[in-house]
Amino acid sequence: MTVAEKTANLIARWLNWLAAIAIVAVMTIVCVNVLARSIFGIPLKGTVDIVSQLGVIVIACAIAYTQVLKGHIRITLFLDKLPELPRIIITGITDTIGIIMFGIMSWQTFLFTKQTHSVGELSEVLKIPLTPFAAFVSLGCAALTLVLFIDLINLFSGRKNR
Repeated sequence: MTVAEKTANLIARWLNWLAAIAIVAVMTIVCVNVLARSIFGIPLKGTVDIVSQLGVIVIACAIAYTQVLKGHIRITLFLDKLPELPRIIITGITDTIGIIMFGIMSWQTFLFTKQTHSVGELSEVLKIPLTPFAAFVSLGCAALTLVLFIDLINLFSGRKNR
């Protein structure tokens, strides 16, 4: 495993831990909200704000590590029946499309992060700044782009044939 691959895997793993912490927080907030509503008849204010922003962290921070584990859904019905060379070429094309797509998403989300920061955009109920959550999306897309790029290098260098 190369230094770049170890670094990308480490970044993806740390982001995944943040996603895990966020999902535990979501579960806790939802449970407390349900109990507060059931027992005391008083729901927690801003539950939707908090849970939706934590959901952003869960998704954005988990996508790169899911790629490290090769856990994304792939339709291999026809791909598995192909000889090795066409399979490598098709996988290379799909990885390249992913690199381009998530690279653009990371860049555009970074620009959106700068915009939300300059405008001071806030969530509706609790007035939570949206800038950090947009930054997590940009970071998650950048990490996925890095992992896909390393996968592509490994694919064509013969180190990994998925």
